[in-house]
Amino acid sequence: LAWPVAEASAKAGWFPDTISTDIHRGHVPPNGVVFDLATTMSKFMYLGLTVDQAVEKVTAAPKKMFKFPDKIGSLEPGSVADVTISEVRSGDFNFFDSRREKRVGHQKFVPTATVKGGTFVYWEP
Repeated sequence: LAWPVAEASAKAGWFPDTISTDIHRGHVPPNGVVFDLATTMSKFMYLGLTVDQAVEKVTAAPKKMFKFPDKIGSLEPGSVADVTISEVRSGDFNFFDSRREKRVGHQKFVPTATVKGGTFVYWEP
């Protein structure tokens, strides 16, 4: 993600079909700027996506694109219970692109719980 390209694309009304972290060794801290999927989603909210659009681009859109089975990417009864529970916090948050250029966004996804196979594996009390 490079801010000048992303901002020009967003201004033209173009956003990616899906959002992922693009994590690789060069992107991971301490030398990199990709922290997690929630931060990447927050960067796209800074660019103009709504909360619902950002969530759709990491859940339903990839499910359709990769034709996952019906029980994946859904909260329907009988589906696989792999869920991240997040809240959107307000404030001033620094977001960096791949060239370490900073932008300040005012909303950020913060994971508060993770359920894997129906069992809590992380919970922020």
